Amino acid sequence: MTLKTKKILFITGSVVVVLFLISLFLVYGAGSTDPITKFFKKVYPAMVVGDEVMSVYDFEHYQTLAANLDSSASAGQIRNQMIKNLQAQALARKLNVFPTDSQVSAEEVFIVKNKQSEFQDVLAKYFALNKLFFEKLVVTPSAVSARLAIKYNSAQPKNKLEQILAKIKSGEKFEDLAKTNSDDGATGQFGGDMGFFERGEILPELEAFIINAPMGSVYEQIIITRLGRHIIYPVETADVDGTKKWHAKHILLRTDGYDDWFTDQVSEIRVWQIFR
Repeated sequence: MTLKTKKILFITGSVVVVLFLISLFLVYGAGSTDPITKFFKKVYPAMVVGDEVMSVYDFEHYQTLAANLDSSASAGQIRNQMIKNLQAQALARKLNVFPTDSQVSAEEVFIVKNKQSEFQDVLAKYFALNKLFFEKLVVTPSAVSARLAIKYNSAQPKNKLEQILAKIKSGEKFEDLAKTNSDDGATGQFGGDMGFFERGEILPELEAFIINAPMGSVYEQIIITRLGRHIIYPVETADVDGTKKWHAKHILLRTDGYDDWFTDQVSEIRVWQIFR
């Protein structure tokens, strides 16, 4: 290697190092919002949890969003929630239950359908009408949490519900058993009656079973959702002004211990933070 070549390599390397240091300063040391800084903030990490990475850009936007939605939340509480979301995503991948695109879409429909006016206000005010960013910071974490809860609930004992199901099959009234056994206070008092609903108005994982089950009889399998375990009774369908609606009843038994299980599962997931 000639002296000239060595000089060229040295100068090139020095320029690269200087540019790298400048980019670090722009991302971590300056408060600039120019396009170049914005680009680097989308590249550099604010925290790494397992194999999940949150960029500085997303970190700052999440902080702003959370602070605006809940002015009483401290910076530490917001940061801890970010970490918990990333831990949940890492755990969901590890357990092979990370939500599919269709499950994320169903979750978004559920969130939007139940809070239509709030959604439009939040989207316009805090996400600058950027639905992809809303999906990334709000919808996906919600869908991940749901899939993990379903995973946990699937492993819990079903003895009591199986006993209730046996009583229904032997002739006891579904409505009476719902009143005395269901953990859903809103519907249990009415014999488990959920009323009529259209797509997107109830938990997507519960909806999927009800709309595909035979109408007019109690479903013979126990259904698992993020809330716990259900016995469902799809009653009938109706067409209301061109919109198909389903009428169903259910008995819900909630599960305990999810938070402890989650904490134990994520305890060994590595957390690396630049911002504290």
